Amino acid sequence: MILTPAPPDFETVHSIDRNAFGLSIVGRTDADGRELVVADGSGELHVSLRDEQAARRPAVLVPLDGMGELRADVALHFVRRLSGQRTGLLPAALRLTSFQKRRLIQLL
Repeated sequence: MILTPAPPDFETVHSIDRNAFGLSIVGRTDADGRELVVADGSGELHVSLRDEQAARRPAVLVPLDGMGELRADVALHFVRRLSGQRTGLLPAALRLTSFQKRRLIQLL
């Protein structure tokens, strides 16, 4: 999921509370911004912050491609997580299938 700064004319934007993000598993910073992988009971969420303003005035960027609907579902999951609502599981397309789970268990 890509977070970018909201346009200045949006007055109801709230900054992101780092504690609401959940446990940060991986984090790295490069020329494109900062990337985090955060986890909670519902799964992992990959978040790309384009710059520091993205955390202060967050807006979700949803490219209109073949994955647009899935990206919108993930964005809604993220908004629910930040507002303290129950999130449930990530969309089915992002979860492991039972075959994938068994395969990973065998590999371990």
